[in-house]
Amino acid sequence: WTKVNGAENYKIYGAKNNGKVKLLKAVSGTTRSWTQKKLKKGTTYKYYVAAFDSYGRITKSAVQIGRASCR
Repeated sequence: WTKVNGAENYKIYGAKNNGKVKLLKAVSGTTRSWTQKKLKKGTTYKYYVAAFDSYGRITKSAVQIGRASCR
């Protein structure tokens, strides 16, 4: 994902097979990528990222950053 000005950290969310979106990882504001390991065969994954400032306020709403199908 691209840098968001004022972001102190990012929260990465994900969903499996169009299920409930859950927080997967919080990373520092300097991070621009993240890799999920141990994907399950036959599962579709969607990923979203949101940027937060130093007070924990959202600076940019969550946007979808990826979709993957594990075959």
